Amino acid sequence: MCLVSREGYDVLRFIEHNRVCYVSSEYVKGSPMIRWLKYHPQIAKEVLFAWMHDMIRQLGQFHKCRGHPCYQYVNPYSIIVTEEGVLYFLDMGSSANEEELKRMQRRTVREHFLPAGEAYYQKASVALDIYGLGKTFQYLLSESDPEPRLSSREIIRLQKTISKCLNEHSKKSFQKVSDIHKYIPQYKQGKERNFRQKKILLPGVVTAVILIGISGFLKDTEADKETEKQKKTLTQEGQVSGEKKSGQEREVSGEDHKELSEEDQYKMELGVLYFLKIKDYEKSRLYFQSVGNCRLAEDLSVISERLAGGRVEEEQLRDVLKDAGKQLDGMEDAPYYQCLIRGYACLESEEDMRVLADLGERYLEFGLTEDLSETIGCIAVAYEKCGQTESAINMYELQLQQAEEAAVRTEIYKKLPVLFCEKDRPEQAQEILRRGIEEFPESAELRILYIKVQCQDAKIDREVCRKTIEESVRDVPVITKEEEFQKLMQECGFETEGGNVWIKQ
Repeated sequence: MCLVSREGYDVLRFIEHNRVCYVSSEYVKGSPMIRWLKYHPQIAKEVLFAWMHDMIRQLGQFHKCRGHPCYQYVNPYSIIVTEEGVLYFLDMGSSANEEELKRMQRRTVREHFLPAGEAYYQKASVALDIYGLGKTFQYLLSESDPEPRLSSREIIRLQKTISKCLNEHSKKSFQKVSDIHKYIPQYKQGKERNFRQKKILLPGVVTAVILIGISGFLKDTEADKETEKQKKTLTQEGQVSGEKKSGQEREVSGEDHKELSEEDQYKMELGVLYFLKIKDYEKSRLYFQSVGNCRLAEDLSVISERLAGGRVEEEQLRDVLKDAGKQLDGMEDAPYYQCLIRGYACLESEEDMRVLADLGERYLEFGLTEDLSETIGCIAVAYEKCGQTESAINMYELQLQQAEEAAVRTEIYKKLPVLFCEKDRPEQAQEILRRGIEEFPESAELRILYIKVQCQDAKIDREVCRKTIEESVRDVPVITKEEEFQKLMQECGFETEGGNVWIKQ
């Protein structure tokens, strides 16, 4: 490897013995990663993954040193790439690295490699080191051109890893650096495809991985220019007239996506990635439109356009969904089923909901275990609208096991009790509400619904209801100002004042 400049830095060298790590300083010639990538964007995928694992390993070793210190300055400036392509962390305690330290403390660097709540490199912590590592991965992926290029599966996996590094307050964020290892792909040369075609799509792959925000740091880069060029090319290639043809009017291509060229198959994978994971439906539409001679891609581009807010009439959407569904018969490409389910969720009729529920059941037969929450939610709504209450309950309970977002979980806790009451199962309605209140103790809505269900259950003594109301008023005082609460008190014959609750005589 030929470096543009030959510079020397004091770096950290780790020696691990009996679960204790010792660190020393060593002088090496090389360049900071941020400068090295500027002149060496093309990198073997094997090296890319090895570097990511090595950064994790070294940072983990630093945390194992005496006193369990934190590195604090994890970013592309603090990682040195030697002439042999080996990575080292800068020795931030060395006076020889003072210039690099000053560079890291500049506002532009801090804004892009520190969390929003951290204005300066002041507080060292494991969480801050993990955040910096995620941002460094993000930058590495944005500025590198891997060979062979990343597969859609690898893109999704890396995107999740970066997200878990950056969302430090999430329940599923990484708690220690060593946890990250298993999420970084391992390069397996024997299973790689032979990528000999032009890599015109790589900027799109990079955008998918680094969507969280590093691109603002890379103004006027060649990658940005190439992305714009690519977008124009895709628009020109896939331009569709304003008057869309219906599913019956479009010509049959005679080929399905299995017979596509490797390049077109790759575009299909990226279209699905943007559709399902990134939810950038406009970019998804561009990729689907750029696929040549594929009816399924045409259908998916129309569905993407509708979800992007485009002018796609309900009947046209229904036509392309039916057409795409016919092409999926006998196929086991789960992501395409997810796309159709999301498309059907835009419709309202009972017949559409029946089709959605059927697609959902076929999708669940694939036995997938990840990223099911939104899809299961669509299936649950479909069952609910079709009057299949028991099936809707099963789906919402399954979604509750999958969902992570507080807003989604709260909505499920509000829907399930209503469905349980429809099936004359008030005990289960109250049990699910108790779970919801335990998880979201400040939710006035869940408390009000719990009181309502209790008061409507003839088996519950009025004194029990009074105590529940009193407890809710004590724990969430603002509940008394809710119009729904006041109305409920009137209907159920209770009065409240201050923290006291009594039964009207």
